[in-house]
Amino acid sequence: MNDLMGLPVDPALQDWLYGQQVDSRIKLQVMDYYEQRGLVMPDTEEALHFLVSEIGELSDAYVHQKKDWIRNNEKERDLAEEAADVLMMLYVLSLAADIHPFTRLIKKMKEKLDHE
Repeated sequence: MNDLMGLPVDPALQDWLYGQQVDSRIKLQVMDYYEQRGLVMPDTEEALHFLVSEIGELSDAYVHQKKDWIRNNEKERDLAEEAADVLMMLYVLSLAADIHPFTRLIKKMKEKLDHE
């Protein structure tokens, strides 16, 4: 156990607190962005559809980088920007569904590492 202000802290609790902090910061950024743009937060089903749409755009950006790939639409595609859109829509979905993906990711990775 590590110390937090002189008190012993369970590593699992530290991981959970860190995950909550990251989730909260990203969610606040997304909410602020929506507010500044005057966007309405979608419900869970709409958010899922937007996420799937962004994943399609990420896939399109990836295949666009292939030399031999020919498209009938030559619009610019940026893999990093599309990945950022996927992340944002994942957090929009998480807001709508009241879930904490980064917190759960840390827990899941720790559980898998502990069982190896």
